[in-house]
Amino acid sequence: MFLRPPESVKALYPLFAEPRELPRRVLVVAPHPDDEVFGCGGMLALHAGLGASVRVVIVSDGAAGDPGQRDERIVATRRQESLAAGRELGLEDYRF
Repeated sequence: MFLRPPESVKALYPLFAEPRELPRRVLVVAPHPDDEVFGCGGMLALHAGLGASVRVVIVSDGAAGDPGQRDERIVATRRQESLAAGRELGLEDYRF
């Protein structure tokens, strides 16, 4: 038998809400490229799969991920990696 969580828990943890009650617009602000995927990718995929409008805003360019500046293409690479991972999750609206 499935026990339904109390309403107070639903307010704190939307995953316990009925899918039709989840927000239809979602915004995630990630400090670095790929943080949105590792941090909350599963939840973003759920929202996208339910038809919600999901926007991802990446605040930095990812250049600090190569402190020795060994790869001059690091910024483009990080952006491409983030977009590719987002596509796998059903995300399309990225802002860098």
